[in-house]
Amino acid sequence: AVDAAVLTGTAVITGTAQEGQTLTAALNGSNNTGTLSYQWKSNAAIVGTNSTTYVPVAGDIGNTITVVITSNVQSGSVTSSATSAVDAAVLTGTAVITGTAQEGQTLTAALNGSNNTGTLSYQWKSNAAIVGTNSTTYVPVAGDIGNTITVVITSNVQSGSVTSSATSAVDAAVLTGTATISGTAQVGQTLTAALNGGNNTGTLSYQWKSNGVDVGTNSATYVPVAGDIGNTITVVITSSVQTGSVTSSATSAITP
Repeated sequence: AVDAAVLTGTAVITGTAQEGQTLTAALNGSNNTGTLSYQWKSNAAIVGTNSTTYVPVAGDIGNTITVVITSNVQSGSVTSSATSAVDAAVLTGTAVITGTAQEGQTLTAALNGSNNTGTLSYQWKSNAAIVGTNSTTYVPVAGDIGNTITVVITSNVQSGSVTSSATSAVDAAVLTGTATISGTAQVGQTLTAALNGGNNTGTLSYQWKSNGVDVGTNSATYVPVAGDIGNTITVVITSSVQTGSVTSSATSAITP
């Protein structure tokens, strides 16, 4: 009995060997006169369906893909060359940072709308310098003041990385503490200002006020004058590093 001719041609696979990316099979230069069938293989294991396309899954990562093509008329089969090893899918999603870009304030990273199926890692950056630890949170320090903060997120399954937009420039912390005035509220008597329990790391400045009017000089002390009689005295303290100001309670009314 006369056998059918042996199937000839070159089986090829096009596309990227990556999880989630479509691979397409074709038989070029063939003598086929029938209907072709396709058997996909991941290493030696049969995968996919009788289709010209195959989409690698997580279980194919690290394997090579081949396709065996047969015809319902010609005999035998033609096998493609193997693809490169299947890579994991590229990590997708939007990396975001929430929180206030300020010394001492917690920033929190998240990856929204992602295809991640593994464990995420976080690399914080202050301008281009690596800072912080592998954590969803980072607290800016004095060295970050004036810099912008970004976070680079990676996965132990998906490949690549996703980088957040930069925060605004990190501000210094708001000045804290309690401003106090000691001394006798009397003309000619020295009043002394202090900032107790504060976070100041710079040089303090002092603005004395009599009822709400600026008086005195940038000094930790103020000596009330005749024009202050009947007024109360306060002091507003600022720092060359920390932002904002701290205002003392008012003294009693100045007496002659």
